[in-house]
Amino acid sequence: MINKIKYKIHQDNFIEKYYKKIQSISGYTAFLKHVSKKDPIQSELSNIALYDVLDNDGMTKLIKSIYKLKKRRNIEVHHLNYRKKNLRKLNYINSQKYNWASIVKLKFHDDKWIREVNILYTNLNDSEIIIQYDFNFKVVLNNYVKVHDFVMDNIINLKLPYFLTSYIDDKFFDNVKYIDIFSLEYELFVDILQTFITNNLYSKHGNRYKLPVEYSYRIKRHNKRKDRILKNSFLQLCYYKEGMYILYNNFLRERAEFEVYSRSKYLTKPILLEYFSKYSMEFYLIAFNDFETNQLEKRMRKYLNSNKKNINSNDLKWFIVKIKQLTEEKSRIITNLKSNSDFSGDILGWELYVNNQKWEEDFLQFPKKIDHFLDKYNQNFDYLKSLSTVQNDRIIIWVTLITLALTVAGILISIID
Repeated sequence: MINKIKYKIHQDNFIEKYYKKIQSISGYTAFLKHVSKKDPIQSELSNIALYDVLDNDGMTKLIKSIYKLKKRRNIEVHHLNYRKKNLRKLNYINSQKYNWASIVKLKFHDDKWIREVNILYTNLNDSEIIIQYDFNFKVVLNNYVKVHDFVMDNIINLKLPYFLTSYIDDKFFDNVKYIDIFSLEYELFVDILQTFITNNLYSKHGNRYKLPVEYSYRIKRHNKRKDRILKNSFLQLCYYKEGMYILYNNFLRERAEFEVYSRSKYLTKPILLEYFSKYSMEFYLIAFNDFETNQLEKRMRKYLNSNKKNINSNDLKWFIVKIKQLTEEKSRIITNLKSNSDFSGDILGWELYVNNQKWEEDFLQFPKKIDHFLDKYNQNFDYLKSLSTVQNDRIIIWVTLITLALTVAGILISIID
């Protein structure tokens, strides 16, 4: 508890220092204008969507938080079709519903930047759903100056969660350069939106982990040069299909990032909720790969890197649930693919480009991810079962020895008597 308090104080101090430092640096706005002008893609950011996972209890808390927002005069709550829990527990998750649906639309009158937040969902498995928080802005973010202004307007007044970790380092202020600030601001930009969710709504994982994010860009005046640049993105996988690009980044940041670029004449909307809807756990394990890997390592670390001998039954149950969920979802998707030739719709058929070279690899390769995690879960589950068997054998031996000792003691007492 003390360490948490110390970290929060350190975190708040860093943000305050950052805010004051940026205000005192001259020429940074001119640098941002120059970078925006020289940006080879020249795109407009219209929407940002963050994704989270909720069970029925989490959905109950989310609905409750939305009803609280209805009491605030500066927020309009539209199309809320869910009742909040009173005395009787409500079941919000329909295990048979895999099409996406809307929960609510929130409109903000007094906020300088955010116009509305659309909250949608689709089923992930029979007990969990994927939540999409889709942020729509009052201004089109078409240059880096606006991103900077958004950060400076919002960062100092936020109640910060614990996921702001990587850049909380006072060494950042030693000989800080424009490019360092520029790189950090884009990360802070999405962190502020995630903090908006944790402060005003409900997030199961958002206080501790960085949620996957989808950026929706419209490319201005597309040409062959921009096409080559996107297909040659540094440390990003570029998937292309019919005038759209998905740049997938799971290497440079602490969160999975999907940058979706469109050559459309109009501003675009987020597209990835449909991937969750159709391919559920397969796409989930792409978007939440690091989170699931961390959860697995966290449960196994105590058995692999310590002298812990007793197996926690909750860890065994966790593996059983995970294996069950993946197996059932894999079977469901296979059944749908066999029974409905148009099941995938137009979400497949992407081409992967690495260094402008085309690879024969689609954006989704079902059931590659499910099989990968099933293999990891089964291996670790078998390992824990082996430890559990040894643990049970040890208990049996001890019980046998104690029984033998008591029997011998009883015989000796009988002889003495």
